[in-house]
Amino acid sequence: MLEKNALMGHNCSAIKEGTRQYNHRQHAIFYQNADYGIFIIRILHQQMNPILHFS
Repeated sequence: MLEKNALMGHNCSAIKEGTRQYNHRQHAIFYQNADYGIFIIRILHQQMNPILHFS
């Protein structure tokens, strides 16, 4: 789903440059666009603080 429409997520460049976030159920998927599709950086539960996991 994300691979075919990488712009579904919203821009999260404040957390890490070029990063997008897509929320699915109780998780947030952080990813970047790549030449071959997308590159998933992290998948975090909604209760986790993303700032702590990107430092």
